[in-house]
Amino acid sequence: LDACLGYMEATCLVNGPDLTLHQRGIVAKAYRGKFDCLELSAQRLLTAASNVKNDFERRCVAQYVFNICQEYHAMVEEAVFMIEKVLLPTAHRTHDGVNIVFLYKLKGDLLRKVFFYYSPGEPRNKVERRSKKAYIYGVRLAQAGENRLCEKLSPAHAVRLSISLNYAVFLYDVRKEPKRAIGHAKKAFDDGIAFLGTVHEDDYANSMKMLVQLRDALDRWCERLLDFSTVMTTLGPQDEQ
Repeated sequence: LDACLGYMEATCLVNGPDLTLHQRGIVAKAYRGKFDCLELSAQRLLTAASNVKNDFERRCVAQYVFNICQEYHAMVEEAVFMIEKVLLPTAHRTHDGVNIVFLYKLKGDLLRKVFFYYSPGEPRNKVERRSKKAYIYGVRLAQAGENRLCEKLSPAHAVRLSISLNYAVFLYDVRKEPKRAIGHAKKAFDDGIAFLGTVHEDDYANSMKMLVQLRDALDRWCERLLDFSTVMTTLGPQDEQ
């Protein structure tokens, strides 16, 4: 993973070549793999801490978890810096809408994932605001483009579908707004289906993959929302108290 990231950071210099489809995949997978390892370590330590009864051992485990979280925070900030100062300027220079939207999605994804590894308070709130800003701007560019920067992407383009899905996940998991998440994801899915016939055959598989993920997320969220609504409607006034 470090080798993949090192290679990409060395080759994607300011004023260098834009990211290809293959390189976008390398960047996304490398960052995801790197951070998934840290998350797994933190989760295992937290599980171990729940089984520790000795106060000293519990404090030691807590310190390890704290150190991993600090490392996670630093790595995300380093990745966001690379996106903002190296990769995005290149994409802006070449007016490549696909790469621009992809990079704002990646920035939003990284900040969304690290959000849960901050304690409640202003640092966490700041990360939430930064993630939201990246998603909203990326979605806006995908849907409408921007004068002198880039053109909009087709509603069935895999990158546009991907940022729509991940922004919906942000609304669901971070903002705790399931109805907004469902509404956003459903519109992206419906628009994607309507324009699927315009997708080039080389891109069809990627678009279909994202549409399936959107559909699965919608099915899962709608089922949970229906279950919750059913429970609430069956509660009497005394039960609610």
